[in-house]
Amino acid sequence: MNKELFIFIAIIFLIGTGFVLATAPNWQGTETNYTINEDTTYNHNLTLNITGYNNDVNFSIDSFAQNPIYWTNSSGRNPVNENSLLLWILMKSGGNLTFNATYDNQTGFFEIPIQATNTTGTPSATVEYLEFMINATNDAPVFTNINTTYNLTQNIQLQAYVNATDEEQHYSEFFNITFINNCTLAGWSTRTNCSLLTLVNSSNTSALMNFTPERNDVGTYWANITVMDNGENYLCPHQFCDNATYQQNKTTYKMVQLSVFSSLVVNVTDCQNKIFQENITNTCQINISTKGETDSMNLSSRASLRNYAGSIVNTSWFYANSTQLAVDFIKTITVNVTPSKTEVGNWTINFTVVDTTSGENLTTPIYIYVNRTYNDVPEFTSLNNVNTSINLATTINLEVFDDDLLIPDKNSSYGGFNETTNFRVYIFNRTNLSQTLTINNFNVNILNMPVAGTNKTTARILFTPNSSESGNYTINITVNDSENALVYNTFNMTILNNTAPNWTGLLQTTFVSNESDSINLNLSLNSTDSDGDTLTFSYTNDTTFPSFSLNSTTGILSFTSVDADVGQHIVSITISDGYLTSSQSFNFTIYNVNDNPSASSFTSNTPYSTYNSTHVMTAEDNETIIYANIIDNDFRIPAGQKSFYNESLTVTTTILNSTGQQANLFNFTLTIPPTDNLLIYQASFTPNKTDVGNYQVVMNITDLSNASTTLNFNLTIAEIQHSPTLDSLTNQTLKINSTLSYKINATDLEDGNESTGNLTFIIEFLEGNNFINGNQTIFNTTSGQLNITFNDSQSGTYHLNVTVNDTSGRNSSQEFWIFVYGLPNVTFPLNTFNFTLQENVTSSLIFKVNHTLQDNLTCKFYLNDVLRYNTSCYGNNANFTWNFTPNFTDETNNEYQNLTLVAINPTFNELNVTQNWNVNITYTNSPLTFSASIGSFNGGSPQVITLSNYFTDLDAVDQNQTIAFTSSASNLTGGTITISTIDWINGTTPTMTFSATANSGGVYSITANEYNRSNSSQIINSVTSNNFSVDLTITTTPTPVSTPVSGGGSGGSGETIVLLKLIMPEPVSLYNQNQITVPLVLFNDGKKILTGIDLFGLVAKDGNLSNNLRITFNETNISSLKIGEKRTVNMTIDILSQEPATYEITVNATVKSPVYKDWGKMYLTMTEGDRIKEKVIFVEEFIVENPECIELKELINEAKKDYENGEFESAVKKADEALDACKNSIQQKGKIKYTAREENKLYIYLSSSVIFAFVVGLLFYFYNRIKLKRGLKQ
Repeated sequence: MNKELFIFIAIIFLIGTGFVLATAPNWQGTETNYTINEDTTYNHNLTLNITGYNNDVNFSIDSFAQNPIYWTNSSGRNPVNENSLLLWILMKSGGNLTFNATYDNQTGFFEIPIQATNTTGTPSATVEYLEFMINATNDAPVFTNINTTYNLTQNIQLQAYVNATDEEQHYSEFFNITFINNCTLAGWSTRTNCSLLTLVNSSNTSALMNFTPERNDVGTYWANITVMDNGENYLCPHQFCDNATYQQNKTTYKMVQLSVFSSLVVNVTDCQNKIFQENITNTCQINISTKGETDSMNLSSRASLRNYAGSIVNTSWFYANSTQLAVDFIKTITVNVTPSKTEVGNWTINFTVVDTTSGENLTTPIYIYVNRTYNDVPEFTSLNNVNTSINLATTINLEVFDDDLLIPDKNSSYGGFNETTNFRVYIFNRTNLSQTLTINNFNVNILNMPVAGTNKTTARILFTPNSSESGNYTINITVNDSENALVYNTFNMTILNNTAPNWTGLLQTTFVSNESDSINLNLSLNSTDSDGDTLTFSYTNDTTFPSFSLNSTTGILSFTSVDADVGQHIVSITISDGYLTSSQSFNFTIYNVNDNPSASSFTSNTPYSTYNSTHVMTAEDNETIIYANIIDNDFRIPAGQKSFYNESLTVTTTILNSTGQQANLFNFTLTIPPTDNLLIYQASFTPNKTDVGNYQVVMNITDLSNASTTLNFNLTIAEIQHSPTLDSLTNQTLKINSTLSYKINATDLEDGNESTGNLTFIIEFLEGNNFINGNQTIFNTTSGQLNITFNDSQSGTYHLNVTVNDTSGRNSSQEFWIFVYGLPNVTFPLNTFNFTLQENVTSSLIFKVNHTLQDNLTCKFYLNDVLRYNTSCYGNNANFTWNFTPNFTDETNNEYQNLTLVAINPTFNELNVTQNWNVNITYTNSPLTFSASIGSFNGGSPQVITLSNYFTDLDAVDQNQTIAFTSSASNLTGGTITISTIDWINGTTPTMTFSATANSGGVYSITANEYNRSNSSQIINSVTSNNFSVDLTITTTPTPVSTPVSGGGSGGSGETIVLLKLIMPEPVSLYNQNQITVPLVLFNDGKKILTGIDLFGLVAKDGNLSNNLRITFNETNISSLKIGEKRTVNMTIDILSQEPATYEITVNATVKSPVYKDWGKMYLTMTEGDRIKEKVIFVEEFIVENPECIELKELINEAKKDYENGEFESAVKKADEALDACKNSIQQKGKIKYTAREENKLYIYLSSSVIFAFVVGLLFYFYNRIKLKRGLKQ
């Protein structure tokens, strides 16, 4: 190699080496210990740790195996993964490292490796550890159950708990309530202070307000409720904390309002048993106390008689309906009433108050007596003189008025008053008033005393004088009431000695004639009166007889009959002398004379038609109505006389066209009954195309007597052109990427349908983009065929107007809609949003979902793949709020889990979108309670108590949750009872087993202690059960129980008494499935009925419990299983991980009576993961073997990472993409042509030198990193 070449290579070497060594960023300030306090957000600007930073460096946390994050806390210095810190340590853009630790278990000393990578020149990175100390602080407790306002009601007990939690669980918490001295009290209250009640600590985390307010407490109070933790008794959790500030009690304050409402009270003492005086103003007061200070009330009263069932004129006379407002809880009502006669008596007043503000109502009876103070004197209506005749029935009417009759309470024995009206009659000789006379039956009869609702008494004198009683009289009628107040009337009465008139001579009483005949009679020639009195004539008839005429003075009867007179008429004619009468019955029978029918005219009132006296003109498709008017006087014969003659008509219609042929267009019919003598016949028809032409119409009318007439007219039907008719169009609904094939049909009377080619269709877009644009393949304007496949961009609403035109230019139109659904889109919150929730605390989570049609969607919310809410939600991008309360088992243990929204189109379920967010659910303690009384346990040994049946703790399945049980015994008898306990830890089933070797007994109670999760020696809740007895009986011959073939259960020999078989399914292999349901069978093969069978399942993988599968049963408790009965239970297995594995599923069946257990196993193998893994490895090896594909190595690494994260579908997609790309590269390489070149040795030397320099520089870089790592470990 010559000298020039050597120098050139050396220069290139130095340049390459310098390039490599100069690109890495230079750190500064890495020896500083950065200190942060819990609950304080800290942003560390990493760019300040880089020398000469010029927006050319990217930062990331480099927490790989060789550079882990170290976290030092109470458990020592431990390497951790970056993902476990994402809740409070995040690397943001621009080199901002953000800390937001809010819990003690997020504090300590953190050594975080930060990689700085330059973004200019050749990429190069360097890693440095930065140290951050997050000091733990003692947080104040947080109220979890407290109201801003408490509403109490007088005499009703308040029992309200106030609960609080403490993040550090510095229990016990201390609660206190302090009242502010600014309460407002009811006007009647005599309280001298504002301290209403006390707060009693009831557990480590709760206090109780237990108080029953009295009437004197009514008012509004304000109080400050505090909760203080017990921090002074707890040391720092680790060394990165200051006890001087941590070991302090912390307090939280809450201002609340307590409103004590009064009950509705009505005090009627001032009105009770009050005596009111008639016609005197009387007053009393009613005091009303309301629940609220200014409640609105509706007041009313209803009066009823206490001792008499009489009618009442005004039931609200005591107090009329009104609306009132309370002032300072009180309203005083003044009753001011002046009773009249209608209110005299003993009353019960039901006074009702309806508090419309509080909803309360109360009715209080008030007893009132209204005393009658004066007597009302009767008033007698004056009477006229009376003239009558012997033998004439005579009536004299009497009316008397007395206000005392208005008194409704007529029970005089109990303070009421029953007024009476009495009549006395005195008859005097008018010429000698000293002479008293008598008239037979001249007595007063009382008709009404009183007339209902009035003060009037009605009576009458009804008598018929005989021949000996004629003469002149003076009559005196005297009236007195029950208190003998008198009033009288006097009138003169004359009784004439009169004789009744008589009919005389040969009198004809039956007359038979025909219609139109005349009858004339002078009845005065056949009537006489012996007294010579002037006679008058009158008549009554039993039927309609319009032509009959009788002169009342002369007695001349004269009439000429018409059709309306046809029939038989019985007429009673009476003669009178002014007092007495005489009557005679006459029979007039009139027969009909036939009248010929006549056609008077015809009319047509049809739209678009015309007519004259001889011609009707109309057109096709025009509904035409023709009326013919027929007159026949025989229809005037009354309905009751139709037996003499009942007229009817027969109508026939003949229609001849222009060629003389008969046409069947219409017939005339009688549509309404005749009016007097007029009959209107109607012909209704709608001519069509074939009816066009000229016609002669002849209508023939014949009556019952065969008399006839005709009506003739001409008819012209003109031709018209018709518009085409579209068949009804229906709205179309479909989804994107689907095809609409829609046929639009039309018909035209002249041009036929769309198949003739004579019709033309036009579509106009009223809404939506025009997707046709004249394309005949999409819409054929001749056939009306619409064919369109909507792509992803064409979702939306289309409003179309379709018009069809015929050859004459006529058209018709219809509109219809096309709805094309696209994929929904979750617009809020962004998928980068993190939710932070708390167990048993309701949070309002707001979401927005949008899609093109904006109608409602089905929204399903999942927490860790478990459906928690299924509802209809808005699809118009409007806010939709889910009020979500995590239960006590939802804690995520300071790790992010998935909150998933699946928005589904309810019409097309395949159109859906899934959006995932991170959610962190913090812990809230569920208090341990004793929830069910423990009964006696009697029988053989052992007796097992499942403690979770009697104690309740909703978060008992949480990690690190410990509930320990102890027992206390008394009244022990017999041998020794051994007690073994399984505590409630991490979701296990807690039990207490009592066993003995000899007959034994005792009375026991069980105490459960719940321990602090962060301090296992501290009890935060303790509850004790009731006392219960345990009696164990040991028999010398053990009861034989067969061993079930399926698994667990007690063994034995001899006769099988108890045997439960749990029959499990065969092993199952699955791939790419999320759920499977398999049946299992419970078989009672023993000789006892099994009651209370509980089922639960466990999942194990590689000998350890696994959460990758979730087991549920459609029945978890079977009340009983008869002897020989089989029960099939469906077991649903939710697969939460697609990782290839074999799971052992154990199902336990526990029988309560008789006590017995059985278990069974099945195996489930997930195989899909193995196949995917093999595929990814195959593609990786294929790429390695083909260097031209080396650039695809990064894609296959992403596939491997997806596989490791359980994202199998993405892993397969990326592996297939890499394989296809590699194959394509190999094919392309085979097509490239190379031409031979003479070797250039200088080029070879230059290239080799550059590569050598780069390798040496790279080795020097890794040497520095290894040296740095060793230094950090030292």
